Amino acid sequence: MPRPQYYSPAIERFLVSALYHEARKRKIPMTRLTNEILKPD
Repeated sequence: MPRPQYYSPAIERFLVSALYHEARKRKIPMTRLTNEILKPD
C-alpha cells in the first residue's frame, strides 16, 4: 500500500473546534482561515 504523498499531522480536537467556530464567526471556510493564520505575509 503506497504512503500518502503529503504529511498530514493530527490536530488536537480543541484546536479544530476553535478554528471551526472562528471560521463560522467570520463566515469563511475553515481551510481559508487556517491558510490566513499560517501563511507568511
